[in-house]
Amino acid sequence: MLSRKSVKFGSEATAVATSREELKKRIREYLSRYPMAKDTIHGIATFWVGASAEVVADALAELVEEEVVEEVWYHGTSYYQRREP
Repeated sequence: MLSRKSVKFGSEATAVATSREELKKRIREYLSRYPMAKDTIHGIATFWVGASAEVVADALAELVEEEVVEEVWYHGTSYYQRREP
């Protein structure tokens, strides 16, 4: 069973990430702290970075291209996780 954790990044917890590069950085930092983390676009947007799902989807697409994260399917739902080296 998958579980979610809401992580606060100090004073950044309430700040809204606006740039794609900032979102990518936050996603990489989260995965560095929690290497086994896996979530949907909506979960990442809500619990990891505090941004809109649309903007997070764009950032995740770039991270997939850069081979930082991978998309996996579980019971018909798309999840994103750290790509193993």
